Amino acid sequence: MSKMPIKHRWLCALLLLACRVGAEQYQISVLGGISASREPQIGDDGAPTQQIDLAVGSGDSVAAIVNIESGMNSDNGRNYYEFLIARSRFDVDVRSRPADGPDAQYRVQLEALHVHLGGTYGWRAQSAFRPYFALTAGLSEYRGDNDLSDSFFSFSVGGGGKLLLTDTLALRFDARAFAVLLEDDTRIFCRNNVCSITVAGDLWLQPQVSLGVFLNF
Repeated sequence: MSKMPIKHRWLCALLLLACRVGAEQYQISVLGGISASREPQIGDDGAPTQQIDLAVGSGDSVAAIVNIESGMNSDNGRNYYEFLIARSRFDVDVRSRPADGPDAQYRVQLEALHVHLGGTYGWRAQSAFRPYFALTAGLSEYRGDNDLSDSFFSFSVGGGGKLLLTDTLALRFDARAFAVLLEDDTRIFCRNNVCSITVAGDLWLQPQVSLGVFLNF
């Protein structure tokens, strides 16, 4: 599987958003929270005589979101273009059970980087709390401790709310699920035809809950 690095590509996307003519309002959010992941299956790594089990724990996540107003909607709320970059890290506990030797246990770290473009739909504000629905799509890069990485198309669905403290400052709560599209039983982190992880199914789900602040311009 070919490598498709995506770090720093968000700068180009941000420039395109910033050049939009007639944007009335900009919002920049910085959030932190917790993230989880559907447990993938560890591949045999070229050693069919051993069985490998794993457990994926919850991890930390950070995200930066830029929203640019695109106009009013039918609910008299505001729609926004959304640019999202989010990074999550998970600890993966691996247990190797060779057929002719003692068990071995170790921990590796898996890092996910999501770079997405999309939009948010905001409902009419009845108070200082502004609920919204978000839908984005883009690329997700997964990197292991062995410095191998793979990238896939992905999308996210989520929602949350913004609690205005002043005209320019607010708290933001965001909950969303990232869904990475895969072919069935995709093998990743491969080098010299040896692969570390096999993901069963056609979706790799990663829910995420975050809290942070945003500035309104």
